[in-house]
Amino acid sequence: MVKSPDYFWLDGVSSQTVGIWTDTPIMPAYGQRKYIQYDVSDESDGYADDYREDVEYTLTCYTFERDFDPRAVYAFLDGKKRLVESIRPDIEYRIKKVLGVVPSYEGKGKTTLKIGFVMSPYKYAVNNPEVAVRSGATIDCEGSVFAKPIIKFKATGTVNIITNGQSFRIYDLPADTQVTIDSQKEIVYDQDGNVLLNKTEGYLPLLAVTNSEQSNIITWSGNLSGMKIIKNERWV
Repeated sequence: MVKSPDYFWLDGVSSQTVGIWTDTPIMPAYGQRKYIQYDVSDESDGYADDYREDVEYTLTCYTFERDFDPRAVYAFLDGKKRLVESIRPDIEYRIKKVLGVVPSYEGKGKTTLKIGFVMSPYKYAVNNPEVAVRSGATIDCEGSVFAKPIIKFKATGTVNIITNGQSFRIYDLPADTQVTIDSQKEIVYDQDGNVLLNKTEGYLPLLAVTNSEQSNIITWSGNLSGMKIIKNERWV
């Protein structure tokens, strides 16, 4: 008999599909601060980004499946990047690595599994849609630390994007290039996956937490259209 209704999703797939449930809610270790980086420009008083250590966490699960095959769990875990628990479906944890699975039979048909993860020290909003923005817009951002957004748009030639007074410029883009700025991975690329960092200068855009001293006003100049932002709001 199942004792707990709690389960979890990996990349949107429920652990129930392989017959496992969780004993306790997920409580990852607090990510220790690694350092704080301050970025300052002539146009801004600067802002701080909070860098923390990745955390290790062991998720204790169980199953009462009589013909339980751990290989199904290994396949379920393979390559997954996002973990959401049923008890907190609005928050996701981002997986860096699966450390391993240790199954043990406890009798009376119950098998316990301890699944080890290395995770990002931050929690992220599950509801993280693309948001269309216009030049001069103010972007609200929840969370407890700066967000590192993904920004997508079409551009030609040289464009300059200013967020919170910080400038980020991209040079010599061919006509109608689809550009993606991924501030979290610190990379810029086009529609074919070609890296464009050698055509850039300035500060990758960050979004300040709403009600902080920054206002998240975004403007741009040059031949740029169709900008959309995935905010990547995060909490420690």
